[in-house]
Amino acid sequence: MVIDGILCLTHSSRNTDLRHCSLNTFTRRYSDSQRLKRLPPFHSLKPEGLDYFGALSLFRIQGTPESLQVNFLVSRRSNYKIQHAIFLDQKTIAVLYESFIEILKFDITKSHTFSIEQKIEHPLLAGLHTIEKTHRNTLLISASAPDAVLEINLLGKLERILKMPEEIYGKGYDISPVTDLHINYIANDYQTTHINMASMTKDRKYILVSALIPGAVGRFHYETGEYEELTGGFLGCHGAREAYDGRIYFADSVNGNLVFLDQKGRISERFSVNSRWLHDVLEIHPRIFTFTLSDYNNFQIFNIDDEILLYKKKFIKYPNVIRHKYINIFFKNWLGIGNSTQFLSFFPLKEND
Repeated sequence: MVIDGILCLTHSSRNTDLRHCSLNTFTRRYSDSQRLKRLPPFHSLKPEGLDYFGALSLFRIQGTPESLQVNFLVSRRSNYKIQHAIFLDQKTIAVLYESFIEILKFDITKSHTFSIEQKIEHPLLAGLHTIEKTHRNTLLISASAPDAVLEINLLGKLERILKMPEEIYGKGYDISPVTDLHINYIANDYQTTHINMASMTKDRKYILVSALIPGAVGRFHYETGEYEELTGGFLGCHGAREAYDGRIYFADSVNGNLVFLDQKGRISERFSVNSRWLHDVLEIHPRIFTFTLSDYNNFQIFNIDDEILLYKKKFIKYPNVIRHKYINIFFKNWLGIGNSTQFLSFFPLKEND
């Protein structure tokens, strides 16, 4: 069975502060049952703060489940924080920032060059985390500020809003397609769920989501928009996706666990890595998983059947003096690429044999 594809990895200048992302901290921060009943007036909310910067790195991964060759291709730095990136096809990449999307042309034959083809902006594109292409050639965006999955076409038109249901997670601010969340940003403590992932199941029937505040994994029916929670209580969780075997998996971030759920939402398997902030986990081949350990600023690839570490890459951090995105301009030759590893995607160049 051959593995051949390109791994997209994002980096943030933000340091992983374990004092602010532990299970105990999240429990204290979001345990107040009256939290959403004391929200400040919407018009009083401040503009979105975009102080962090980041980067995107691409790696070619080739080999078998027993032996992998991982080759670095290129990194693209930005004065804005890149959250996630996916290949739309072999020459086109959609790059998701905190508040907008860029469509890039990527030429692997010309020193791995990038060129910006399009920029997509919208008033609701705020607090963005992940992006995925659907079978209808639209983009699914997990957006924490509106507590919703946003579906946008490649022309930048908002097709629909799938709001995390208030009957389960409480009532937050009312939003509409013209609500400008860049001017009045709904910060983490004012959000109902802090949704951080939206991914399609392989049968294209459901959109899987993970939500940090309730620690929930759920799914929207793609056609009807009906929502079902599958599990909860995993405060800080990220990265809900469907595995090759049909089960659902996600990152139990604060405990450093890859967790599998069966179709009824029951835990069926766990795999642990040595991390106190496992930002994302991605299956790139049956039972071959990539992990981003943000607290160690690295990513690792495991064969989880045999518990074999196939690859590990640690990144150099920026000097402590680099605190603001504009300072990054003066450190373009610095070998560091970011202070914490973030989200993952994988684009197969060859179908599995």
